[in-house]
Amino acid sequence: MHIQIDQSGRIESLTQNTVLSFANKISYSIFIHRREKRECLRVLNQRYSKLSNWPLKIFAACLFLLIQNFIDNIKFIVIDVEYDGRGGDIKGMLLRHIRKIKPVFSKDSIVFQSIGKKSKAHLIAYGVYKKQINPNKIIKAGDILLLL
Repeated sequence: MHIQIDQSGRIESLTQNTVLSFANKISYSIFIHRREKRECLRVLNQRYSKLSNWPLKIFAACLFLLIQNFIDNIKFIVIDVEYDGRGGDIKGMLLRHIRKIKPVFSKDSIVFQSIGKKSKAHLIAYGVYKKQINPNKIIKAGDILLLL
C-alpha cells in the first residue's frame, strides 16, 4: 500500500491542535490537543538540560503513532513537506521507530514532497482540524513521550 500523509495545525504551535492523517485506499487520522503538546514540551524540558529539535522529534513520533498499526501493509510513504530542509532528520527519527517493529523497512520507502490541497490526506486532516470529521484516534502526551 502506498500512502500520503498530511498535517493540519503545526506541532510547534502550542496554541493550536494538530491533526495528522494518511490516505490512499484506506484512511486514518490522529488528533493531538494543544494541551497534550504543551505537556510533552514540559516533560521534555524537565528530562533534558538542552532540548533541541523538539518539534521534529514530536512530529516523527506522531507520524509513527499514525502508521504503526498499518506498517505491515505499507510499502511507500509520501509525507507532505512541513519542515523545509529537515526531511532527512525526520526520516531518520521515523525509521528508528518503524524498524523496532519492522526491521527491514527501507529508507527509500519514505519521501517528502508536496501532496497538494486536493489530496485525500489533506482533506481528512483539514476536516478533522475543523471538527467536521471525527479523528480515528486521540493521542495523549504519554503516547508520544513513550517514544521519546
